[in-house]
Amino acid sequence: MDVQTADNGGQGDLDRREGVYLLIDSLGDTNEYEKRIRAAKALGQSRDPRAILPLIGCLKDVDPRLRRCCAEALLQLGSIRSVQAFIGCLEDREESLFTRKVAADALAKIRSYSAIESLVGRLLDPGENESIRVHAADALGRTGSLRAIDALEKCLEDPNPLVKYESGKALKQIFAYGPGK
Repeated sequence: MDVQTADNGGQGDLDRREGVYLLIDSLGDTNEYEKRIRAAKALGQSRDPRAILPLIGCLKDVDPRLRRCCAEALLQLGSIRSVQAFIGCLEDREESLFTRKVAADALAKIRSYSAIESLVGRLLDPGENESIRVHAADALGRTGSLRAIDALEKCLEDPNPLVKYESGKALKQIFAYGPGK
């Protein structure tokens, strides 16, 4: 969706600044669901840093579909300002698996110390959902971070074969290619 014409029916030439603020207003909980979803997607595509805080705020919305769309939009923006919000999503066991995986992907993309620590925590938690543990191992491999090596090596002895396999794959990725390969 074009940021300049979003929410105005394509009529008129809103400048970029007004367009982003209209989209931010459209995220509000007084608007219909579809309008909020379109706004979240357009804000992610906008690459505008003014979208970060409003999107973070919507990660606490009651509608899980909007939370997912906002997480995807924040992933596109890739800002370190969203790390704590993504950590909250990843660690919230009541959140949908899809949104939690988007959070893990975003943390892998950002690669800050706290992002990697959160991924390591999910990987090493034997009470965590299997698919989150597997996804955390994959995400750690994509970071290329040497800080992940100890946790991934520990998981080579994990009783869960999928966690063990993905941890080995992540280690190979870190040693062979480094981050993002």
